[in-house]
Amino acid sequence: MQMASATQQLQDTPWTAKVPFSALPIEPARRSAQAASNIRAVGYIARPESIQELTTSIKGQLINMLREMPGFSGAVILHAHKEWRNVTILTFWETETQARNICWEALPSVEKLIYPLVDVCTKVQTFEGTLPDASGSCAGRTS
Repeated sequence: MQMASATQQLQDTPWTAKVPFSALPIEPARRSAQAASNIRAVGYIARPESIQELTTSIKGQLINMLREMPGFSGAVILHAHKEWRNVTILTFWETETQARNICWEALPSVEKLIYPLVDVCTKVQTFEGTLPDASGSCAGRTS
């Protein structure tokens, strides 16, 4: 999948950096036990003629709406390489409760913005994500 961040340019993200992840400027809280994220993933299939308009709407109006919600801490927009119409929005939340219970995709204002541009909502899932140990060591690794 190709990624576009709603909160920063793609080239500024750690997964595209040319330096080790551990050398990137990350807030102290992100290096501690708080390195976990609560993620809500919402997938859509864009209408063929609306792919660019959907992406623009997500990056603009939708992200601005999400910024007003308590606990919202960022988003990533994914487009599948082989099927550009397949769009997944990963939203990041401060708590598991927020990720599970803030059903932003069902808000009338979001439905009014998004649903004229999509054929279907394909999935809604919540996840706990963690940053792997940047030192490269894996617990339980055997040679």
